[in-house]
Amino acid sequence: MNGWGMRRDYAEAFHYLQLAANVGDSGAQANLGYLYDGGLGVVQDYSAAAGFYRLSADQGNALG
Repeated sequence: MNGWGMRRDYAEAFHYLQLAANVGDSGAQANLGYLYDGGLGVVQDYSAAAGFYRLSADQGNALG
């Protein structure tokens, strides 16, 4: 997602974050919220962002 050592690719990051979020990874859920919030690699969707932030926060992730 950040492009450290390679090109930044939000669409590819979205794909892998979605896989991790689907198995309950709270960090991935928070990052999906960030992508939806900013429209990075996906169509901007504040409702989806809030949903992913909430899933993350419900697991105790302060970033969510």
